[in-house]
Amino acid sequence: MHLNTCPSLQKKPIKLLILSCFILFSALTANAQHHASDALTYGGGGNGDPDPNAWGLSLSGGYESLTGDAGSGFKGAPVFSLSITRNWNNFTFNGTVGYASHKPKLDTSFIFVNSTEVGYVKLSNFNTLQFYAGAAYNIAVADAANFYIGANVGAYNNSLSYSSASEFSATVTSDKFSGTQLFFAPKLGLNFVISPHVTFSVEGKYNIISSSSTKTSAQADSTYTYSIGAFKSYTVTGALNFIF
Repeated sequence: MHLNTCPSLQKKPIKLLILSCFILFSALTANAQHHASDALTYGGGGNGDPDPNAWGLSLSGGYESLTGDAGSGFKGAPVFSLSITRNWNNFTFNGTVGYASHKPKLDTSFIFVNSTEVGYVKLSNFNTLQFYAGAAYNIAVADAANFYIGANVGAYNNSLSYSSASEFSATVTSDKFSGTQLFFAPKLGLNFVISPHVTFSVEGKYNIISSSSTKTSAQADSTYTYSIGAFKSYTVTGALNFIF
Protein backbone atom coordinates (compact mmCIF):
# COMPACT_ATOMS: atom_id res chain seq x y z
CA MET A 1 0.00 0.00 0.00
CA HIS A 2 1.25 3.47 -0.81
CA LEU A 3 0.48 6.28 1.62
CA ASN A 4 0.99 9.51 -0.27
CA THR A 5 0.91 12.88 1.46
CA CYS A 6 0.36 15.93 -0.67
CA PRO A 7 -2.14 18.73 0.46
CA SER A 8 -6.18 20.07 -1.15
CA LEU A 9 -6.66 23.39 -2.69
CA GLN A 10 -8.56 25.75 -0.45
CA LYS A 11 -8.04 29.22 -1.85
CA LYS A 12 -10.91 31.14 -0.24
CA PRO A 13 -9.05 32.35 2.89
CA ILE A 14 -6.09 33.71 0.92
CA LYS A 15 -8.33 35.30 -1.72
CA LEU A 16 -10.29 37.10 0.99
CA LEU A 17 -7.08 38.29 2.63
CA ILE A 18 -5.63 39.59 -0.65
CA LEU A 19 -8.90 41.39 -1.45
CA SER A 20 -9.04 42.90 2.04
CA CYS A 21 -5.41 44.01 1.84
CA PHE A 22 -6.02 45.62 -1.54
CA ILE A 23 -9.10 47.50 -0.33
CA LEU A 24 -7.37 48.67 2.86
CA PHE A 25 -4.22 49.60 0.98
CA SER A 26 -6.20 51.71 -1.51
CA ALA A 27 -8.24 53.41 1.21
CA LEU A 28 -5.28 54.13 3.47
CA THR A 29 -3.14 55.40 0.62
CA ALA A 30 -5.87 57.81 -0.44
CA ASN A 31 -6.05 59.22 3.10
CA ALA A 32 -2.38 59.01 4.07
CA GLN A 33 -0.71 62.12 5.44
CA HIS A 34 2.64 63.37 4.18
CA HIS A 35 4.44 62.74 7.47
CA ALA A 36 3.63 59.25 8.78
CA SER A 37 4.34 58.08 12.30
CA ASP A 38 7.84 56.92 13.21
CA ALA A 39 6.31 53.69 14.53
CA LEU A 40 5.50 52.39 11.05
CA THR A 41 8.70 50.35 10.64
CA TYR A 42 7.70 48.11 13.56
CA GLY A 43 9.58 50.56 15.75
CA GLY A 44 10.11 54.23 16.28
CA GLY A 45 12.90 56.67 15.94
CA GLY A 46 12.41 59.68 18.16
CA ASN A 47 10.29 61.38 20.78
CA GLY A 48 10.70 58.41 23.14
CA ASP A 49 9.81 55.83 20.48
CA PRO A 50 11.95 52.68 20.18
CA ASP A 51 14.93 52.63 17.86
CA PRO A 52 13.89 52.18 14.18
CA ASN A 53 16.52 49.43 14.02
CA ALA A 54 15.12 47.69 17.09
CA TRP A 55 14.72 44.01 17.91
CA GLY A 56 11.28 42.53 18.50
CA LEU A 57 9.26 39.44 19.39
CA SER A 58 6.21 38.29 17.40
CA LEU A 59 3.48 35.84 18.51
CA SER A 60 1.36 34.56 15.65
CA GLY A 61 -1.71 32.35 15.20
CA GLY A 62 -3.73 31.49 12.12
CA TYR A 63 -4.89 28.82 9.71
CA GLU A 64 -2.96 26.67 7.21
CA SER A 65 -4.63 24.96 4.25
CA LEU A 66 -2.79 22.24 2.28
CA THR A 67 -3.12 21.53 -1.44
CA GLY A 68 -2.81 18.44 -3.63
CA ASP A 69 -3.34 14.84 -2.52
CA ALA A 70 -2.66 15.56 1.14
CA GLY A 71 -5.22 18.34 1.04
CA SER A 72 -7.70 15.72 -0.08
CA GLY A 73 -6.64 13.49 2.80
CA PHE A 74 -5.89 16.01 5.55
CA LYS A 75 -7.88 18.92 6.92
CA GLY A 76 -6.70 22.50 7.29
CA ALA A 77 -5.34 23.26 10.75
CA PRO A 78 -4.47 26.05 13.17
CA VAL A 79 -0.84 27.16 12.88
CA PHE A 80 1.17 28.90 15.58
CA SER A 81 4.57 30.56 15.45
CA LEU A 82 7.12 32.51 17.46
CA SER A 83 9.46 34.96 15.72
CA ILE A 84 12.43 37.10 16.63
CA THR A 85 12.44 40.22 14.45
CA ARG A 86 15.01 42.86 13.56
CA ASN A 87 14.19 46.20 11.96
CA TRP A 88 16.64 47.89 9.65
CA ASN A 89 15.43 51.10 8.05
CA ASN A 90 12.41 50.12 5.93
CA PHE A 91 13.06 46.38 6.22
CA THR A 92 12.04 43.83 8.85
CA PHE A 93 13.86 40.49 9.16
CA ASN A 94 12.53 37.46 11.03
CA GLY A 95 13.66 34.10 12.37
CA THR A 96 10.66 31.87 13.08
CA VAL A 97 9.60 28.53 14.53
CA GLY A 98 6.05 27.36 13.68
CA TYR A 99 3.85 24.31 14.19
CA ALA A 100 0.69 22.83 12.66
CA SER A 101 -1.05 19.47 13.10
CA HIS A 102 -3.42 18.39 10.30
CA LYS A 103 -6.05 15.77 11.12
CA PRO A 104 -6.88 13.17 8.47
CA LYS A 105 -10.29 13.56 6.84
CA LEU A 106 -10.64 9.78 7.02
CA ASP A 107 -8.29 8.30 9.60
CA THR A 108 -8.94 4.67 8.70
CA SER A 109 -8.66 3.11 5.22
CA PHE A 110 -9.79 -0.44 4.65
CA ILE A 111 -7.90 -2.98 2.54
CA PHE A 112 -9.92 -5.08 0.10
CA VAL A 113 -8.92 -8.16 -1.88
CA ASN A 114 -11.41 -9.28 -4.52
CA SER A 115 -14.07 -7.04 -2.93
CA THR A 116 -13.49 -8.64 0.47
CA GLU A 117 -12.22 -6.59 3.38
CA VAL A 118 -9.01 -8.12 4.72
CA GLY A 119 -7.57 -5.35 6.94
CA TYR A 120 -7.11 -1.65 7.55
CA VAL A 121 -4.54 1.15 7.80
CA LYS A 122 -5.11 3.89 10.41
CA LEU A 123 -3.30 7.24 10.03
CA SER A 124 -2.26 9.76 12.67
CA ASN A 125 -2.19 13.54 12.23
CA PHE A 126 0.18 15.03 9.65
CA ASN A 127 2.44 17.22 11.81
CA THR A 128 4.73 19.97 10.54
CA LEU A 129 7.41 21.75 12.55
CA GLN A 130 8.54 24.77 10.57
CA PHE A 131 11.87 26.61 10.74
CA TYR A 132 12.44 29.64 8.55
CA ALA A 133 13.92 33.10 8.09
CA GLY A 134 12.45 35.96 6.11
CA ALA A 135 12.52 39.60 5.14
CA ALA A 136 9.86 42.19 4.34
CA TYR A 137 9.88 45.73 2.93
CA ASN A 138 7.58 48.16 4.76
CA ILE A 139 5.55 50.82 2.93
CA ALA A 140 3.81 53.46 5.05
CA VAL A 141 0.21 54.04 3.95
CA ALA A 142 -1.17 56.05 6.89
CA ASP A 143 -0.20 57.53 10.25
CA ALA A 144 -0.71 54.22 12.05
CA ALA A 145 -0.52 51.52 9.40
CA ASN A 146 1.82 50.11 6.81
CA PHE A 147 1.73 47.55 4.03
CA TYR A 148 4.57 45.07 3.64
CA ILE A 149 5.71 42.51 1.10
CA GLY A 150 8.48 39.94 1.38
CA ALA A 151 9.34 36.24 1.52
CA ASN A 152 10.38 33.42 3.85
CA VAL A 153 12.72 30.51 3.18
CA GLY A 154 13.25 27.50 5.41
CA ALA A 155 12.27 23.89 6.06
CA TYR A 156 9.22 21.84 7.01
CA ASN A 157 9.96 18.88 9.27
CA ASN A 158 7.02 16.51 8.71
CA SER A 159 5.96 13.44 10.69
CA LEU A 160 3.21 10.88 10.28
CA SER A 161 2.54 7.50 11.89
CA TYR A 162 0.22 4.62 11.04
CA SER A 163 -1.02 1.32 12.38
CA SER A 164 -2.32 -1.58 10.30
CA ALA A 165 -3.81 -5.01 10.75
CA SER A 166 -5.02 -7.78 8.48
CA GLU A 167 -6.57 -11.21 8.71
CA PHE A 168 -3.22 -12.62 7.61
CA SER A 169 -1.46 -11.47 10.80
CA ALA A 170 -2.31 -11.83 14.46
CA THR A 171 -0.53 -8.57 15.39
CA VAL A 172 -1.09 -4.89 14.70
CA THR A 173 1.82 -3.28 12.83
CA SER A 174 2.70 0.35 13.50
CA ASP A 175 5.43 2.69 12.31
CA LYS A 176 6.34 6.36 12.09
CA PHE A 177 7.74 8.31 9.16
CA SER A 178 9.40 11.70 9.05
CA GLY A 179 11.10 13.88 6.49
CA THR A 180 12.39 17.41 5.94
CA GLN A 181 11.46 19.57 2.97
CA LEU A 182 12.77 22.98 1.95
CA PHE A 183 10.25 25.69 1.13
CA PHE A 184 9.94 29.23 -0.20
CA ALA A 185 7.01 31.47 0.74
CA PRO A 186 6.09 34.88 -0.72
CA LYS A 187 4.13 36.93 1.84
CA LEU A 188 2.21 40.17 2.16
CA GLY A 189 0.40 41.88 4.98
CA LEU A 190 -0.83 44.94 6.80
CA ASN A 191 0.66 46.18 10.06
CA PHE A 192 -1.25 48.44 12.48
CA VAL A 193 0.37 50.44 15.27
CA ILE A 194 -1.24 49.91 18.69
CA SER A 195 1.42 51.75 20.67
CA PRO A 196 5.05 52.79 20.04
CA HIS A 197 6.12 49.35 21.26
CA VAL A 198 3.27 47.12 19.99
CA THR A 199 1.76 46.48 16.57
CA PHE A 200 -0.80 44.03 15.19
CA SER A 201 -0.35 42.52 11.72
CA VAL A 202 -2.46 40.42 9.35
CA GLU A 203 -0.47 38.32 6.90
CA GLY A 204 -1.00 35.89 4.02
CA LYS A 205 1.66 33.44 2.77
CA TYR A 206 1.89 31.06 -0.17
CA ASN A 207 4.21 28.20 0.81
CA ILE A 208 5.91 26.26 -2.01
CA ILE A 209 7.37 23.04 -0.58
CA SER A 210 9.96 20.92 -2.41
CA SER A 211 9.69 17.18 -2.97
CA SER A 212 11.26 14.66 -0.64
CA SER A 213 12.20 11.07 -1.33
CA THR A 214 9.92 8.14 -0.55
CA LYS A 215 10.69 6.42 2.74
CA THR A 216 10.03 2.74 3.38
CA SER A 217 8.71 1.60 6.73
CA ALA A 218 11.33 0.97 9.40
CA GLN A 219 9.70 -2.43 9.74
CA ALA A 220 11.38 -3.25 6.40
CA ASP A 221 7.94 -4.12 5.08
CA SER A 222 7.95 -2.88 1.49
CA THR A 223 4.14 -3.12 1.45
CA TYR A 224 3.99 0.18 3.33
CA THR A 225 5.79 3.25 2.09
CA TYR A 226 5.37 6.93 2.81
CA SER A 227 5.99 9.66 0.28
CA ILE A 228 5.84 13.41 0.69
CA GLY A 229 5.70 14.90 -2.77
CA ALA A 230 6.03 18.58 -3.64
CA PHE A 231 2.99 20.48 -2.45
CA LYS A 232 1.84 23.97 -1.55
CA SER A 233 -0.02 25.49 1.35
CA TYR A 234 -1.79 28.74 2.11
CA THR A 235 -1.44 30.40 5.49
CA VAL A 236 -3.39 33.34 6.93
CA THR A 237 -2.25 34.64 10.32
CA GLY A 238 -2.64 37.47 12.79
CA ALA A 239 0.28 38.49 15.01
CA LEU A 240 1.10 40.67 17.99
CA ASN A 241 4.53 42.27 17.54
CA PHE A 242 6.44 43.63 20.55
CA ILE A 243 9.29 46.09 19.89
CA PHE A 244 12.21 46.52 22.31
